[in-house]
Amino acid sequence: MRTQAAGAQGAQYYSFGDSVLTFFKDKPKDIAKVFSYAASWFTIANPGHPIVERFGSRMSMVKNVLSAEELPGKFQTLNKSFSAFLNGVPGATRKVVTEVASVIHSAVDGISFFDSLSPSDKGAISEGVMRWVKGVGSVATTVFAANSAFDQVQNIRSMETLNVEGDKTMFYLLNLARDVSYLALGVISLTCMATATPLAPWVALALLTSGLTFTIGGYFYEKVYDPEKKGKNLDPRFLVSNFMKTGVAV
Repeated sequence: MRTQAAGAQGAQYYSFGDSVLTFFKDKPKDIAKVFSYAASWFTIANPGHPIVERFGSRMSMVKNVLSAEELPGKFQTLNKSFSAFLNGVPGATRKVVTEVASVIHSAVDGISFFDSLSPSDKGAISEGVMRWVKGVGSVATTVFAANSAFDQVQNIRSMETLNVEGDKTMFYLLNLARDVSYLALGVISLTCMATATPLAPWVALALLTSGLTFTIGGYFYEKVYDPEKKGKNLDPRFLVSNFMKTGVAV
């Protein structure tokens, strides 16, 4: 994997090892998903392992509680987007819709976590209510993924030249693949609910795994290549150290 060379005034870019450590700090929810999905795949391929099933369930609970903890920050972001909408800022409408979907998604995860706390196998919330909650979550997933996929397509179309091997193009394609995975999951889930057709666990898990894989891939791609030139590959530890020594920020 290509990495940026150290600057003349000292290393200021993430190494691959630093990127991994930063991922563990920045993305604990995705780490919980990795373990949860891995346990689910193992259970599907090798049923009858209660320890693995419990471990996967615990990781799912961790993911849900971490998602619920994001609610205050998401409400703050939504408030800013709504203010921009009221002020007539172009594109603010879609931004509000996206942020509302994100808030709903975290709220659904929080409700799922509360439901899983019940010692009863039936959960703390009735099955009928949880079905509706999950349905609302599927709508939010569909809306959020569709909006994000539209953004990626617009990003690609706005480029003067399309180079599949180019840093920016590849980054947008990774994001688009992520969004398509979650969009397919949302649409299939809603279709199954509307037709009262059970959703095969492996289908949902495959789409969730695909979405997570492209999410993680996009994260590391951005850390290494910084395709949008936003400084995502700059390690702030070295930047601060360099500034203290030289008085130069970069």
